[in-house]
Amino acid sequence: MNNQGVIIRLWGVLWIIVAAAVVAQLFFLDPWLDVQVANHFMGRHGWVFASNPLSDFFDEYRRPLLLVLALLPLIALVLRYRQGLRFWDVPAAVASMVLANALVANVIFKGLWGRARPRDLALFGGDASFTPAWVPADQCSSNCSFIAGDVAFIVSVAAIVLLFPPGKRLGWSLYLLVTGLVVSFLRMAVGAQFLSDTIFAVLITLPIVLLVDALRLNYHRRHRPALDLPPPEVDEDN
Repeated sequence: MNNQGVIIRLWGVLWIIVAAAVVAQLFFLDPWLDVQVANHFMGRHGWVFASNPLSDFFDEYRRPLLLVLALLPLIALVLRYRQGLRFWDVPAAVASMVLANALVANVIFKGLWGRARPRDLALFGGDASFTPAWVPADQCSSNCSFIAGDVAFIVSVAAIVLLFPPGKRLGWSLYLLVTGLVVSFLRMAVGAQFLSDTIFAVLITLPIVLLVDALRLNYHRRHRPALDLPPPEVDEDN
């Protein structure tokens, strides 16, 4: 096994960090962009999607739905490609998801950043003040807006998709893309997340997933079993 996969993932991490810096600059230059986007989901009587059957269903069953969405690629992986898996592959993917989603997204950012959700702002009928992206605040005590935890969870499932054979990853990558877009829309539509919350959920979570997977591949490369080659045949005529 060569190190091409490791290099590709590390380059991916680098380019995502560059993209995150560029997008962060955009929100620094126009911090009220978040409010302008959120305002499009506001009507005369509140959030226009707050009473939508789809958003109501998602809000009520959000956690089991997200769990099912994550289990689908894992089940497909184990059923169809388990012979190509190594012992530490699935545990490494699960550890990557825990690190990226549970620790970084939920404990560090959502637990410590203090950004109030759009629906809690005084601008939209609440009592909290608006805080631009990446600015620590004291407007929320726990489970705050920055970053979008549900979107981060969907992105963290990429750790499982990376275990598929290279030719089989495109379909599941599109699955995650569509799912992430739908979840992002539903969360913004009810005032639960800002646009920047969803964008940076991707740009923060995905590099962690890629980095852990690069470590996994590098481990396999360094600990691949030695080939037990037969001794060379001797030409008896000589």
